[in-house]
Amino acid sequence: MVGCPPLPSTGSAGNAQVSARALGKGYAKRIVIRATEKASGEPLRDGTVSVRAEMTCPDYMPMYTKALKEASPGTYKGSYDLVMQGQWTFHVTVRSKTGDATTSALPVTVSPASK
Repeated sequence: MVGCPPLPSTGSAGNAQVSARALGKGYAKRIVIRATEKASGEPLRDGTVSVRAEMTCPDYMPMYTKALKEASPGTYKGSYDLVMQGQWTFHVTVRSKTGDATTSALPVTVSPASK
């Protein structure tokens, strides 16, 4: 996007290792989160995972929080609809069964060519 600085990806802050992808073209995204225990590398099972999108450029626009469902051990998926072109950040929160929280962020750009 013209005039928008590139968005950095962030690491995982907490007890889990989080990797995130936003699949799909245009505004409709399929979010896939893979969460593993940092200490053991085992999939984080039966956790609670939520994402919240926030437009960061050319304007600021916070969106809704959505819970993702566990599709397989440690893998959480769900759809999320963005509403306009721009640079977005998906803020990810992963909570283990014991309540430990891990946060991460996934930058996504919706451009005219990706509509």
